[in-house]
Amino acid sequence: MSGSKKQPLRVGIGGLGTIGWPVAQWLDGEGSGGGVGLVLAAVSAAHKERAEDRVGQFKTAVPVVGLAELTDVADVIVETAPPERFAEVAEPAVRAGRVHFLTGNELVVPGPRVAAATERLAQVLPPGTF
Repeated sequence: MSGSKKQPLRVGIGGLGTIGWPVAQWLDGEGSGGGVGLVLAAVSAAHKERAEDRVGQFKTAVPVVGLAELTDVADVIVETAPPERFAEVAEPAVRAGRVHFLTGNELVVPGPRVAAATERLAQVLPPGTF
């Protein structure tokens, strides 16, 4: 055995509302140190200054980026943004082959986005599939 430690998956959260905020808090707290293999890499929010203030209290510094930029810093994207913002994070995530968890009412049906995800080995996981 090489003894090398497996790198944690970097998680980006798109939206700091009812779902995103508790997930971010958990990742900063027990999720980061509990051997879960996840680390909060970045968050995105409609009100950047407010989000910076909120994550400023975290143990680990977390950047606040645009939805599309989550793909640049995260392996897994937990999307909690409003449905009308779906394409802003889904399209870059699919192009990059990221795991993309949907937590809202976004409707994923067979079509160009799902085909693109399959071609790029991305995983788009709507609610109820995980």
